[in-house]
Amino acid sequence: MYVDRGFFDSFSISLFKRYNIKFLMPCTKNERIKKVLEVVPPPTVIKDYEMKNTLFNVVVVNDEFGVKRAFATNIDFNENDVGLSERLFHLYSKRWSIETSYRVKKHSFRPKTTSKNYFIRLFYFLFSALLYNLWILIDILICLALLGHFNGNHLVTSKYFITILLAIDPGG
Repeated sequence: MYVDRGFFDSFSISLFKRYNIKFLMPCTKNERIKKVLEVVPPPTVIKDYEMKNTLFNVVVVNDEFGVKRAFATNIDFNENDVGLSERLFHLYSKRWSIETSYRVKKHSFRPKTTSKNYFIRLFYFLFSALLYNLWILIDILICLALLGHFNGNHLVTSKYFITILLAIDPGG
């Protein structure tokens, strides 16, 4: 799971670990992490870094501009891996496609409401997530049927999918 630094706390990390969820996130630059960045040469994997009785790994690497960055993870990275920095940033960059897909879902599939009722708003959100997942499933199946593989490019746009849904005759 690729998450932002807002999840860099012992509660979230212990929750990921309890459910055996692999995670990767940038570390928040608190005083301890700042000290790590000052003294540890990149690339380095600090095994069993402790934060409030929660153990995880901290990986220190240089970004493309030579700036030291620290990532928290429970994935076993090897600091001797020549492409460690590129691999970490490549993996973490997958988070952006996830955020983009949620933006698409939000704008394409979510009904508009002014209701303050939590249950109505929750229903609308869950229904939009269902429509989004249905769109992705249909898009992948069509790609597989026509091309034999799915390369990540959409043959069925979200707008076209909605048009098809609206054209379905509910009475018959």
